[in-house]
Amino acid sequence: MVKKFVILPGYLVVILFFISCGRNAGGSGGRNRAPEGRADATEDNAAATGDHVASAENTMSQPAQGPVSYSVYIENSESMDGYVSRQGSDFNNTVHRLLTDLRTREIADTINLNYVNDNICPYRHFAQTSDVADFMNTLTPDGLRHTGCARGNSFMHKIIHRVISVNPSDVDILISDYIFSTGHGPSVDLLNQQRDNVKGALYDELRQRDFSTIIVKFNSGFDGKYFIESRGGGNNSAVNITGKGIRRPYYMMIFGHQAKMRKLIAFIKSGGLSAYDGYEEIYSIFQRSRRHPAAKLIRTNRRGDFRIEEPATRLVVDNAKEDDSATFQCAVAMDLDSLPLDEKYLMDKANYQLPANYQLVKIEKNDDPENTSLHGFTHIFIIRTSDLKTSQDVYIRLKSREPHWVEASTILYDDDPANPEQQKKTFGFQYLVDGIKNSYEDKYPNMDLFEVNAHISKNEKGVDTAGTGGHSSLPWIILIGAGVLVAVIIGIKNKR
Repeated sequence: MVKKFVILPGYLVVILFFISCGRNAGGSGGRNRAPEGRADATEDNAAATGDHVASAENTMSQPAQGPVSYSVYIENSESMDGYVSRQGSDFNNTVHRLLTDLRTREIADTINLNYVNDNICPYRHFAQTSDVADFMNTLTPDGLRHTGCARGNSFMHKIIHRVISVNPSDVDILISDYIFSTGHGPSVDLLNQQRDNVKGALYDELRQRDFSTIIVKFNSGFDGKYFIESRGGGNNSAVNITGKGIRRPYYMMIFGHQAKMRKLIAFIKSGGLSAYDGYEEIYSIFQRSRRHPAAKLIRTNRRGDFRIEEPATRLVVDNAKEDDSATFQCAVAMDLDSLPLDEKYLMDKANYQLPANYQLVKIEKNDDPENTSLHGFTHIFIIRTSDLKTSQDVYIRLKSREPHWVEASTILYDDDPANPEQQKKTFGFQYLVDGIKNSYEDKYPNMDLFEVNAHISKNEKGVDTAGTGGHSSLPWIILIGAGVLVAVIIGIKNKR
């Protein structure tokens, strides 16, 4: 008898190949699953698999186009004299260290040194090391008097607008005591007007270009005249607080496009500025885009049980089940390294929003170098619910909030500058910051700093999702049936 070999058509080979894959590979949802009824220790301590996908929207990861120029401005009104009365003051040391770090850490390609008040008075553009040293020697009361800039009161919104509009492609650093003077005492109506002036000044620039604002608070010894703003702030309000060991706050405001501040922000996040003399706090208000940081589901810190569809970066949970206390908990790993925010802000649970039936239990830093499955992910968010829905999209949103230290740094009655509590505060400061914040809220309405969405479902309808990543096995049944039918037909034809 001659044996006949059946040669299958190409389409049938393809069908059978997929059938084989479906039977043997187990589907994407089952690769890391423990056997039924057993919690595998390896699975508990490692993340579910999934590639780390970097966000294409992340402007921070993009290098700046062309040389990066930093322009530094010292506001030289008479109220600044007390900070520079001694060459070794914390103020002088911090300014010197900043200018040095901008050069030696290659944060800036070029540095321009200026004073500012009613107008901008350049000291040196393309400053070299010797120019920085000479500039520091001018930071004395006598030196500030001879800058060529007027020394009278100038409204802060005008100073800020001069700085950010003169060279829009630069990163600008404006250093001042930022006393938000109205010239007429603690009138809330006038402070509100000044706030709106600041808002308008920044919004005019934000309409033309995107830029971020970073506000850094420092303090320094202060030895000189203090002008009491709640008494009008003029010469008649001045009190001499020389030799009383008083410290007062001052601030750096930094304005620039995120790509050009990339190295500076990395320096800040590494703790660079926090090592400066008198450093206190930081607040970042940055240009917005639709941010969706890389994220993946993991099985650590869980309560109840669930299965993660692969890749874990899809952020899909199937077969979610509560524990005995009717609580469900899971964790999401995220890469927040590129966000231009300090760690204190990122770790504050109050800055996040979730659906009403979920709570953010904890935020952990991922600092375990041994856990290779979490390489490239910086934070772990643990979320919990006692109201697990059949199927729900669960979001984690980072909101833009003004930090508490801004309000705590504000005073409206500064009539006793030797008072230890008043020394920590700046007249009208919150109104100034609100003006800046409000300009961003008008430019980027209802836009969160980032959003991550996961889909969590119970799969209560009895669909068999075992080994299929949560999808029905019906398509495979159809393919198998079709393949068997074709094989039978071909076999019958060959026998004939």
